[in-house]
Amino acid sequence: MGAQLSRTAFISILGDHEIAREGLKRLLEEGGFQTSCIPLSVLADRLPEMVDDPNHILLIDIHSAEVAIHTVEIVRQKLTHARVVLLESECDRGIVRQAFAQGVDGYLARQTSCQPLLLMLDLVSLGEKVLPRKFVDDFSSHPQDFVPKRLDGVTPNHGLSDREFGILCCLVDGDPNKIIARKLGITEATVKIHVKGILRKLHVLNRTQAAIWMVNQNLAAGAAIPPRSGAAQTATGAQP
Repeated sequence: MGAQLSRTAFISILGDHEIAREGLKRLLEEGGFQTSCIPLSVLADRLPEMVDDPNHILLIDIHSAEVAIHTVEIVRQKLTHARVVLLESECDRGIVRQAFAQGVDGYLARQTSCQPLLLMLDLVSLGEKVLPRKFVDDFSSHPQDFVPKRLDGVTPNHGLSDREFGILCCLVDGDPNKIIARKLGITEATVKIHVKGILRKLHVLNRTQAAIWMVNQNLAAGAAIPPRSGAAQTATGAQP
């Protein structure tokens, strides 16, 4: 695979296996990234000199998920602006939640093929959060599993009106516009207008990102979620 373009982000590969680190380094450099390798054993010595900049991505490839999460915690104590990405074999919902709670910007599967991996790192370098597809599918099917159990002094509205906040709660439940309209006693057209307003205020691109934003902000639990209508939830169609 030849380099297709020159990418601006610099990637530090932190791992516990030399062969895996060197393989990733070659792949990323062929894809246009500048890279360096850091053995996990020297992290304590190298961390103080690492650049804390959004154009720096720390790609953590550690084969123990628990060690990886602990490493993210250590890294975030020093690097608050750099992007942090975990490369893991499993898409365990609990591990993914812990990873994002510790401040990762991306959680990628080791099974990801080369070109998608490069593109997802591009998205991270642009400030996007990247999740495994399986996690997003699970979120759509079981949104209640991703809702935090309590609030930790988070300001509830974040610029949203009470109506927008209620609709955002429905998005966390995975409700389509038709169900939201039925719950709130408004028209689907009004729901669409509010959803567009929510996306604009939260600076996200779609409903799923808005719902994940809310979960990440620890807002969903304790919110004034409208009572369910009892109607079965359906899959969303092409909506904002």
